[in-house]
Amino acid sequence: FLLLMIIYISSVILMQTIQLETADSGAEELDPTLQKYFSNVGAACMVLFQSISGGISWYEVYEPLHARSRILSFVFVGYLTFTYFCVLNVVTGVFCSTAIESAARDPDLLAKQLQKDKGQFLKHATQFFRAVDKGATGFMTLTELEEVLVEDYRVTALLELMQIDISDVWTFFKLLDQDGSYTIELDEFLEGCCRLRGTVKNMDITEILKLTHANGDALHKIRSAVKEL
Repeated sequence: FLLLMIIYISSVILMQTIQLETADSGAEELDPTLQKYFSNVGAACMVLFQSISGGISWYEVYEPLHARSRILSFVFVGYLTFTYFCVLNVVTGVFCSTAIESAARDPDLLAKQLQKDKGQFLKHATQFFRAVDKGATGFMTLTELEEVLVEDYRVTALLELMQIDISDVWTFFKLLDQDGSYTIELDEFLEGCCRLRGTVKNMDITEILKLTHANGDALHKIRSAVKEL
């Protein structure tokens, strides 16, 4: 609707300007090309629409207008500039935004994207584990983890790609070492990283949950010991 209004207003302005220029110059008839393009409002609107849609070259309209008056050429160029760089870009942006939002709500596309993200995450996590396990022993230790984090900046970059923030290396290691063996195998590492993925708050929550389970086990043992007394 906005585009139609701009086309209509520009057509009226051009026609009025042409008529004034014709009256001031004392000419009885218009240039044949201008007569063809701007004989009435409907024809003028169609020409302006064709100028921005590729129906005709905009220069074919510009040339007779410029030959008639610079004012007419300035009005026409102003119409083209505003339409191309403002209105059409806004319309294109709205359509693209709508398409992106529709795609984001598509369950199939969302599932594919999540699967792709998970694959990338596991790839980066595996690369991180291989970088720490320099001896290819199949497991990492706390000492190896601390050394690599200090010496190799690429490992830190992998953590950022994985969206894992290690503020405390010892806490991070404990959360991944589920069996308490003080070593972490690849499968154990991948499973733990999936739980910790995100901001440092996720690591804090995971630590709290682990401590809660440990306290629960301790309370259960105490209750059992009390019952035996």
